[in-house]
Amino acid sequence: MFERVKVVQINEHIWLLNDADEATGYLVAGKEKALIIDTMNGYEDVKAIAKTLTDLPLTVVNTHGHPDHILGNVYFDEVYMHRYLKCI
Repeated sequence: MFERVKVVQINEHIWLLNDADEATGYLVAGKEKALIIDTMNGYEDVKAIAKTLTDLPLTVVNTHGHPDHILGNVYFDEVYMHRYLKCI
């Protein structure tokens, strides 16, 4: 379905999102919400990928500001990252 991002289910609630072996992110599904950790390179719509895996509302958190972790943020209206983490 998606060309670059390969989805690997780790367990019932966690998926690894592998962006062409160049970057990774995770989707963690809870009972009421799902969390995307890092949005990778942004070549493919991370939000659309997540919506194929869960219908839960999505929250996005970046571990840090490197491009291979944040460029997919463009697909979301709101993204969280600690203010002391820098974009390098």
